[in-house]
Amino acid sequence: ESLIDLFEKQPTAAQSKNIFKLINKYKSCIYTSSEHAKRMNDKEAEARRNAQRKMLENNETDKFDILIVGAGHAGCEAALCAARMGKRTLLLTSNVDRIGHTSCNPAMGGLAKGQLIKEIDALGGEIARVTDRSGIQFRTLNTRKGPAVRSSRAQIDRQIYRDLMREVIMNQENLWVKEAMVTRLL
Repeated sequence: ESLIDLFEKQPTAAQSKNIFKLINKYKSCIYTSSEHAKRMNDKEAEARRNAQRKMLENNETDKFDILIVGAGHAGCEAALCAARMGKRTLLLTSNVDRIGHTSCNPAMGGLAKGQLIKEIDALGGEIARVTDRSGIQFRTLNTRKGPAVRSSRAQIDRQIYRDLMREVIMNQENLWVKEAMVTRLL
């Protein structure tokens, strides 16, 4: 089966696995136009990351407006929001590889969290965009009940979500990431 055949109809679970295998195998060939434009700016992003590394190596961490501890959902959104507002932001995490790490249940949405995700999205947050790009299954819950209790839920690929969120964080202007443990506040 070709990748195009798999995308023309609703894939089965086995076909979904094949899709992700093909995407991982041919990562460099499968882009949306926005991803392609982003990759064209990789040199600028790499230069920015090098400047950030240099600043952190020189212990110039007192030159930040905002300090965020933890790179889970809330930490990522807070750091991105502050950086996009033009504030020099430092995001501290115990492990850079776990930026955007999700729990063992990779569900985004539901009755309570779905409303929260929609509100964050309306305010310009990233969680919904990354969920759209890493989703495996999207459904509306409680369709047989009234509109007040209906809600959206997506099942995501945890690794793809984590990788995409880390990419967004690492390429955000005004945002520095440092791997460190916070043991006390002054």
